[in-house]
Amino acid sequence: MKRRLLRISLIALVLVLFTGYFTFSTLLFSPLESDYEGDLSNLIPRDVDFYVSKARLVDDFDPLPRPRFADDFLASAGGQALQREEGFAELLERLDATEALAELDAVFANLPIEAEPLGVFGGRDLAVAGYFRGGRVSDADWAVYGRGNWIAKLGTSLLEYPDWIGLPAQGITATQTDRIVALEGGQLPRPLFVTRVFDVVVIGTTRELVAKALELEAARGQNSFGQSAKYHDNVTLSERKGSALELYVDYTKLSVAMGWTGALPDPNAEALGTAVMARLFQFAFIRELIGTATFGRGMTLSLNGILSSEGMNTIQKRLYRARGVERVDVLDVARLAPADAGLFALLRLSLGDVLREALAATDADTRSLIDDQVREVWGYADAQPLIDEIDAAFQDRVAIVVRNHDYPDEGEFGPPHNDRATLTWAVVLWIQDEKAVDSLEKKIQSRSDAFGVRGRKQGEAGVYENKDMGGGAFGYEYWNQLIDGTGHIATMRARYNRRNAFLISNHNLMLGHLNQTYLDLDGTRHANLADYSPFLAQVNAGLQATDLSIWANPRAVGDTLRKLARQSAGESVVINWDVERPRIEKELIAEHFPGETWGRLSPDVEERLARLYDAEALRFEQEFASREVPDLLRASENRIQAWEILSGVLLQLAIDTKGFDLYARFTTPFEPADL
Repeated sequence: MKRRLLRISLIALVLVLFTGYFTFSTLLFSPLESDYEGDLSNLIPRDVDFYVSKARLVDDFDPLPRPRFADDFLASAGGQALQREEGFAELLERLDATEALAELDAVFANLPIEAEPLGVFGGRDLAVAGYFRGGRVSDADWAVYGRGNWIAKLGTSLLEYPDWIGLPAQGITATQTDRIVALEGGQLPRPLFVTRVFDVVVIGTTRELVAKALELEAARGQNSFGQSAKYHDNVTLSERKGSALELYVDYTKLSVAMGWTGALPDPNAEALGTAVMARLFQFAFIRELIGTATFGRGMTLSLNGILSSEGMNTIQKRLYRARGVERVDVLDVARLAPADAGLFALLRLSLGDVLREALAATDADTRSLIDDQVREVWGYADAQPLIDEIDAAFQDRVAIVVRNHDYPDEGEFGPPHNDRATLTWAVVLWIQDEKAVDSLEKKIQSRSDAFGVRGRKQGEAGVYENKDMGGGAFGYEYWNQLIDGTGHIATMRARYNRRNAFLISNHNLMLGHLNQTYLDLDGTRHANLADYSPFLAQVNAGLQATDLSIWANPRAVGDTLRKLARQSAGESVVINWDVERPRIEKELIAEHFPGETWGRLSPDVEERLARLYDAEALRFEQEFASREVPDLLRASENRIQAWEILSGVLLQLAIDTKGFDLYARFTTPFEPADL
């Protein structure tokens, strides 16, 4: 009897389980259903305007889209300084995706189970793609693709039965057509469309975009974004670390959607540097951007840009086609820079082309003035022959080194100078024609008066030769008291790695420092940038050949930046004496000379008033400065602290007429946990 009851119970249990499984699988989803085998990018149309994807998103954000390290970062000195910077809040608002995320939250809020987007499918793979339709992120047509857990599967399946989960009571209508559920009404700002491809939940703002995922799954990803050549070459073949953020944007469509019209940069900008940059590159050349970003101990960005050669002029095409500098050469030049350099840059750039573009960027009156100065100082008919000579003298390679000014004062043996704060800098050029360089130097020395070069004593030329600077290097000093902080410009010729170099600096001791750093003449092994492990590691991980390599460490020059800020704040205090002088004089007359009328004073009263005025004007100036300078100093200190978020930045660029590769590595004193 017991066996019979047991058998019946087992049969009933099997029937219940089978019926339950069959009912659950029929109405909702199969518990034994497999996952989607392809990459999320294989469900995304090839022609999307933007695409962002990341695995293990839950490691980095909580809640979406707030980074896990945001609280610590914003609490740091640099984070607080950045928040106070003008324009930062506006930038965040411009990039804000809160409205789009609110639409997702509204979907999950209406499920019969407690869930939120990141917890449901953000922990594995998540992608967003779509088309630009307006000037804000929230105006775009988009779709979210996320690998979900059983909650996501259950939730999307229950949307097919809106009455079960009370959607009509919330004013939301749910209509199913061809495996897609359309949701509208209630708290939803616009209709949303939901479907599921195995474990991948797809939620979008247009039926067409969501339906495309079903079509691409049936076609095994053929003609998808993930099987496009641009994705394969720049994402699939790149060094992906599992949690890399994958990026793509159609820049042409983005610029239209954002209203970025006109030339960028502006070739007619008042700032000469901006105008020259505009003549060398235009953002309008960019068609598409694609690449990856990785996080952990800073951020690394690897980006490829596809360019259109339409609109490029002859100089731009020639500039882009030239061969870049190999990594081994970047490291060799970096041996010149001390490890504590605040800035190191190596550019493959024709001085002649840059100077010609700079001349072209000036207005007619300025060009005429420049031509006059060239005739007077250099003896040329105009600036063009001088530019041609400079172009012939040097190769198309320029290095720049900037560091704190901590060199000792040379006292009575050195050049007279003011005590203004300054950074020390050096420019390194590689000689192409020794005779052309000789000619340029001789012309400067023969016309030193025209350059304001003066010796310490009356009648001294102010040009001094440094015959032996070590390792066969030699150079000159050109004394000019108008050179802030150092009172001179120094040059040096040296030979490094079988190449003849010409160096220019605002301090002769810096040239000696660079020479010693590279050659290690005294055997003490001076610390150079090429041996500085953060720099070396980043360069080795960067591009093989570059047209531009920039290393920056703002914290290394923080002391000088603060001195410059204090100096600038003091000089920024401007008093309108045309207004203040009459006011002060009238107040003094009323106090000390009652009955006298301003503008009709006797000579005696005017003399006495002048003495009183000098003291009162000085007191007013000090009081005015005491009110204004602290505010200026606080603003400068805030800006410096914002820059000091970065303890090391490497930016590298390689470009040709068809495209460019950009590598950027940002290291911060505040660093999120490793992934």
